[in-house]
Amino acid sequence: MTDHHQTNLMTLTRYVLEEQRQHPDATGDLTIAMNAVQLGCKFVEACVRKARLINLVGLAGNTNVQGEDQKKLDVLSNEMF
Repeated sequence: MTDHHQTNLMTLTRYVLEEQRQHPDATGDLTIAMNAVQLGCKFVEACVRKARLINLVGLAGNTNVQGEDQKKLDVLSNEMF
């Protein structure tokens, strides 16, 4: 037996979808882009939380355009976005 619960919790996904419904001429492109950014943020956050466990701490061995040493999490974030 499935127990369905109603909630007033407003997630980013719920908000974007509700706003899109109010604009019948919307193509959904912004919704797709917002969901992609949200997923990328969740991925980076999970990697930051587990950085020591999955060896994402320390320098990556690269330098950025300002000549600074890049850290592994910086490189991961740049590749994600």
